[in-house]
Amino acid sequence: MGEPVIEAADVERLIEALSAATDWMLAADLAARIYGAPTETNKRRVRAAAAAAGDGVVSYPGSRGYKLWRRCTVDELHACLASWQAQTDDMRRRRDLYRMRLFREHPATFREDPSLRPSSEQLVML
Repeated sequence: MGEPVIEAADVERLIEALSAATDWMLAADLAARIYGAPTETNKRRVRAAAAAAGDGVVSYPGSRGYKLWRRCTVDELHACLASWQAQTDDMRRRRDLYRMRLFREHPATFREDPSLRPSSEQLVML
């Protein structure tokens, strides 16, 4: 199941629905309002439209749904950034744990990544 195809009209309808809202809206409520039913497919469309809207639509791990940036309080925006920071920190910690265990238990499987080698321009600076 691939990512839904989102067009400008989908983003416009999402922004219109959020503009009419007085508070955060859940994906299910937005799906019902925009697409007629809160199905999983329609909720995925809402999430994809919100992602396509860039920083105009705010949603984050632990948020109460979706809200327009211009309607968020400064405290909500700080909570958004803190939540994303905590999630990315946790993901990096888990990645590093897995990486360390992989190389500890399977050292012969290490594959050098040529893209990580310094360029000749970088070496000149040393």
